[in-house]
Amino acid sequence: MAHKIVALFVALVVFVGGLLAADGVVVKYADDKLIVKVDGKEQTITFKNGRPHVHDSDDKELRPAQYADFLKEGVKVEIEEKDGKILEVKIKK
Repeated sequence: MAHKIVALFVALVVFVGGLLAADGVVVKYADDKLIVKVDGKEQTITFKNGRPHVHDSDDKELRPAQYADFLKEGVKVEIEEKDGKILEVKIKK
């Protein structure tokens, strides 16, 4: 039984270990580029073909046409990244 629990824990750590999440604040959104300040450093995210996805504070996926309405200066976001590639931007409450 203990071996199964350890194996499940190791599998969970390996799976979650590839995903990283960082909290940031929107500096600017224009021309399909989002500038976010994370840990005191600015990071630029470029949107192409609806990727990365953006979700509002209720976890509803936004359409690219809505990004400018939601990604305003000062909005807090969580950025999900895997293997150096940004997968999602979530607007925090």
